[in-house]
Amino acid sequence: MDSFINFIIFQIKNVNKIPIYAFICKQHAVGNTKLGVFWIIIRPFFPLVSFTLVFGRVASIETNQVPYLLFVTCSFIIWSLIDDFVFWSTRSFGYNYYFIKNYKTPLLNVVIAGNYLGLMIFITYVIYFLVLILYYNLTDQNYIYFDIIGVLLSIIIFLFFSTGISIFTNVLDLKIKDVRFSTKYIFNILMFISCVLYPINYVPEKYRELFLLLNPLAAPIINFRNSIFGSNEFLPTLYLTYSFVLSIIVLLSGLYFLYKKEEAILDISR
Repeated sequence: MDSFINFIIFQIKNVNKIPIYAFICKQHAVGNTKLGVFWIIIRPFFPLVSFTLVFGRVASIETNQVPYLLFVTCSFIIWSLIDDFVFWSTRSFGYNYYFIKNYKTPLLNVVIAGNYLGLMIFITYVIYFLVLILYYNLTDQNYIYFDIIGVLLSIIIFLFFSTGISIFTNVLDLKIKDVRFSTKYIFNILMFISCVLYPINYVPEKYRELFLLLNPLAAPIINFRNSIFGSNEFLPTLYLTYSFVLSIIVLLSGLYFLYKKEEAILDISR
C-alpha cells in the first residue's frame, strides 16, 4: 500500500509536466493535418446540426419546452467529457514513448495530458452553448436555471469515469492498436442509450430505474441538464449517488491497474 501511495504522490509532484506531454499528443494527433487544431473546433458543429435535424425536426423529440438544439448542445457538453476525452487520451503512451523510454515518467499525467484535445472540444461545446443562450435570450426567452453544485457533480463523475477508462485503454493500446477506434464505436452506441439525444421521459416509466441501474452514465447526463435548465427529468438521488460511487471505483481501479502495470509499460516502450 505504501508503494502505491508513493506512486500517486509521484504523479502529483510532476503535474507541471502535463503541458509538455499535451503538446506532444497534439502534434501527433493533428500536427500534420491542413486545418490542425481548427478542425477540432469546427468538428463538434456537425453532429449538433445533424442530430437537431433528425431528432428535433423529423422525429420531433419533446424536450420539456427547451429548444432541441439547446437541449442537445447541453447534452454534448457533458458527453464530450467521456467520449472525446477517452478517444483522444488513448494512445498517449504511444505518443510520449520517448519520455517513457528514457525518463522516469509520471504515467497518470501522460494519460491526463492526452485529454488536451478532448478539453478543446468540451470548451467548443460550451462556447456554442453560450452563443445559443444569447440567441434565445434575444429572440425567445431565458431557458437557463443553473445549479452550480449539480453541474460540478456531473462533471466530476464523468472526469472520474473518463480518467479511469483512459488508463485501461492506454495500456491496452500499447499492444492492440485498434483499441482507440473501438472505444469510439462503443461510445457512439452508448450515446444512443444514455439519454444524450432525448430526455428519460422516452424510457417507459416502469423500466426507468432499471435503465439507470444498468447504465450509470445516464444519471450524470440527466442531472447536468436538470441543473442547467431547471427541468424535472426523472432522476432519484439514489442513482446519481450510485453513478458517483461507481465512478470512484473505476478511477481507483484504473490507478491501481496503472501502478501494477508500470514496469510492463516501461518494458513495452523500450
